[in-house]
Amino acid sequence: MVTTKKSTADQLKSLKKKAKRKETKGKKEIRVVGILPELQPDIRQLCELAHIFDAIKPLFEQHKAAAQEEFFLMWTEEMWEGKGKPDNFNVRLKRLDAEGNPTALDDTQCQFQLKFRKSGIAGKLPNEEDLPELDCICGKKADCELCEGEGTYQQTVGEVLIDTLHSDVVGLSKENAREFVEKEVNIDDDYDFAMPINKMTQQKDGEALKTLGDKLIAYLHARARKAGGKVSLAAITDDEIVEGLNYYQVVSLKEGLLDRIFQYADSLEQLRKLLKFIAVTRQVSNFDYGISDEADAKVERVKEAVSRYLVPADAE
Repeated sequence: MVTTKKSTADQLKSLKKKAKRKETKGKKEIRVVGILPELQPDIRQLCELAHIFDAIKPLFEQHKAAAQEEFFLMWTEEMWEGKGKPDNFNVRLKRLDAEGNPTALDDTQCQFQLKFRKSGIAGKLPNEEDLPELDCICGKKADCELCEGEGTYQQTVGEVLIDTLHSDVVGLSKENAREFVEKEVNIDDDYDFAMPINKMTQQKDGEALKTLGDKLIAYLHARARKAGGKVSLAAITDDEIVEGLNYYQVVSLKEGLLDRIFQYADSLEQLRKLLKFIAVTRQVSNFDYGISDEADAKVERVKEAVSRYLVPADAE
């Protein structure tokens, strides 16, 4: 009699008949509680406000983003024309009459601020271990300082940044991109310990972090017998440095860059791209409404505005 060996799929299928079906966990219902009658008006109002806020917030964010872009265009045009950093500004509109014509009374206001951040390009550059490796033009000469005769070399962070600024991302000339990196960018390495010293001392005996922590504490406690004297302590080993010391790349922009940034662009378009690349903050805030209205009139206008924005979709 010939027996055919069952496939893995067939074997699992037969086990399925014996196995217990796993119960899927449904969403746990959260209990409903009652509250005191005197608290109910406040909770009802809270839910009303939350509903209004959630319904209007996406529309608000959409309009704010559009205003940010328009104000940014105004601000950068002023910078390009005046070759200097413009002040931030307020936008104030007049009250409209029944025919839609502006009156002498102030009505609405908002403020545009463009803010510089030293860390604006920090996340836009590769880490040291991810830097691209390029072919060297030296022809594999043994005395080449760039590739040391290997034929290939690793680009620096600065070189990658120059290439990015020169690319369509920003579009600066090669000379301006190089000058920007050399004069406006700090590329440094910061060092710190892999963990706090007290945590090092809690590692297993004999481990590099444990011995490093013990040595550091011993050094901090050590005192020379006289001022300027020396103490004798165990040396820190290479293994302890490898395990206990970290370094990380820090890329930052120099202070006052906004006062000089237009110098690196050959056109208004390049200036705008460069400002966006360094991630300046474009903020529209400090809103005011119904500036010249009496309190009752402002309340009525707000009610009318809310009803406009909360019209159901099927009623539009």
